[in-house]
Amino acid sequence: MNLLERIKLMIKGESGEAEQVIKDSHSTREMLEHLDELITRNEVELRKTRQELARLELSERASIENIKSGRVGDREKEFVLLQIKRTRGQMENLKLRADILNKNIELHLNLVGKIQAMEAMDLRGIEQSVVERVMLDFEEGMEKFRENVTTGEGVTKARNEVLTSRDKDDLRKLEKEILGEPKSVENKNADIDAEIAKLERELSERENKAKKETGPAQKRVPESEADID
Repeated sequence: MNLLERIKLMIKGESGEAEQVIKDSHSTREMLEHLDELITRNEVELRKTRQELARLELSERASIENIKSGRVGDREKEFVLLQIKRTRGQMENLKLRADILNKNIELHLNLVGKIQAMEAMDLRGIEQSVVERVMLDFEEGMEKFRENVTTGEGVTKARNEVLTSRDKDDLRKLEKEILGEPKSVENKNADIDAEIAKLERELSERENKAKKETGPAQKRVPESEADID
């Protein structure tokens, strides 16, 4: 049994892109070429995924800045928070996809290296036991590849279209994360009292200044009367 037949025998009964490439190959050289094409496709998809992830991160940052700067009104705020939540969900899915693509590329490169090593050993007439040890490593790499792809494809997230109370809580938590801890009622009342006291001081100072300017002998004319011709 030649090297190609032995490699094909190891993946018998398994399905997947890498396995199909190996099954369809008529030589180890053709097998390596097709695996290289598979790696290139994964790299292209990974680049697209990273670009989309970067675009969504910019969109999320812009939405957060709009809320922080007050450019978003209270009525629109919920929609913007929902948009941020959706964007983060998309980013999580894209991150997962990027991780799977990265793992695919890593494992495919490892498979290429193993096949090249076995091919070189076979051509040089290396002892069968040595080649078999490399083949065992190759088979282990295929198992890891299948496990990673299966795990990645099985990860899904359910989403409800209608907002539940939990959704509302999530939005409040998200708003708190963006804007910081909201002030308590007591702190808000204290701020209002301080603002009123400040206004009263300003009015008192203005009145005292006006009295000094008019002098004690002059009677101050009410503004309502002064406006009458």
